[in-house]
Amino acid sequence: MGLRVRLLKGPGVTKLISYMSNSMYTENKNPAIKTYDGFTEYEAGYSSINDRNRNRPTLLSENSGLLDSSSSDAQYMSSVSGKSKTEGSNSNSYIEIVKPGDNPRYHLTVEPDPRNSYATILRLDITDLSPEDNSFYLCEALSGPHWRAFTPTSAEPPGRVTVWFAPPAAEPRRVTEISDTIDTDDNSIQSETTTQQGKDVVYGLSHLPSKIACQALGQPPPQWKWVGPQSGPNVPLGEPNNSRGYVKTDYQDGEYSVSELTVPAGYWNVGVFGTYTCTASNRLGHATGHVRLQLASHPGRPTLRACKVEATLIELCVEPPTETGGLPLTHYELRIQTHPRGAFHGPFAYLPGRRVLRLPNLIPGYYYRFALSAVSSAGRGPNAYLQVTTNQLSKPVIKLLASQNYISPTGYNVHWNAETTNGMDINQYNINIRPVEVDYSM
Repeated sequence: MGLRVRLLKGPGVTKLISYMSNSMYTENKNPAIKTYDGFTEYEAGYSSINDRNRNRPTLLSENSGLLDSSSSDAQYMSSVSGKSKTEGSNSNSYIEIVKPGDNPRYHLTVEPDPRNSYATILRLDITDLSPEDNSFYLCEALSGPHWRAFTPTSAEPPGRVTVWFAPPAAEPRRVTEISDTIDTDDNSIQSETTTQQGKDVVYGLSHLPSKIACQALGQPPPQWKWVGPQSGPNVPLGEPNNSRGYVKTDYQDGEYSVSELTVPAGYWNVGVFGTYTCTASNRLGHATGHVRLQLASHPGRPTLRACKVEATLIELCVEPPTETGGLPLTHYELRIQTHPRGAFHGPFAYLPGRRVLRLPNLIPGYYYRFALSAVSSAGRGPNAYLQVTTNQLSKPVIKLLASQNYISPTGYNVHWNAETTNGMDINQYNINIRPVEVDYSM
């Protein structure tokens, strides 16, 4: 096979250069295929920087070899290991092949080097530059199944096209923050203090700090300003000269500029909860987004029913509450009452993923009352009550089966069905045989 060259584009180019320069790859037993650690193959589809979700690459195969442009019409995309901080909204590690026909503004040509007949020049001309052209570019050369080279290398600056444009929009960014540590005698337990059901709503607790975030595109990278319900429209939050307990952290995640604002614990001051406004601005313009910080509440009442009742066993089926108060459930708490006027025993904790609670070794014909509640970091919700009486213990009932097929010249095969065992295991069967006088003279 001859020499083949192609142009790679994407924010993952810099990571690919780093991986290759450090020789972080392994070679399979089949030398025709090389697998690079941390990369997975993707089926293509041209991905616009302004509409990534619509043209998301789909997973082809985790163990397939590196695709080249001559193998199929599908583009080659790779994702460097490690999840993006914004899960699913923008991938900062994908790579795609620039191919003719992908974009009418892209003009890709391959021509021989006039100064060296053994060299080939790969040239990309982009007309009518737009924000989606902001990316790193890399030239890749392949010859046969064993040889592959990249330029630029790690010793050179990465090739990049930068197009200046105003931030088109500032949008909320999903944040999950683990910041509360409860020390016990045996271990330390970390609890999730903030989460969100939607990007524009974040739930927090009054006694713990919360974190909210916004992201925006734009070149040059925009500067961020936050205002909140307590500051008013003209007092920025998180600035060093007037922090008031707020902490603002700005960083780049691929092509996205991200700003995170840590809101201090409110305790009895519920004024920290409300709508926060984030503004991203550069010399060409600005964009504004809104994030609502809402006080989390206790989860609702779960649904509890008895899905199986026997003499010594009860199985409880659990459906989670429709309202969780904004935070995910941490566990369920079950309390058991064994007398109508007695106290409840417990609580007994169960993981939130449990849908069936199996309670064995109970007393036959006995009264039980159950109280189940859902628990989150915001506290315990109301109880769901259920009263169940186990079945009375009785003898098992069996039925003998008769058939001519069970009779043999020298014996008889006994067959029966156990119609009911009342939930108890059968320890043994006793078979009694009584001889019967038969008159063979007839």
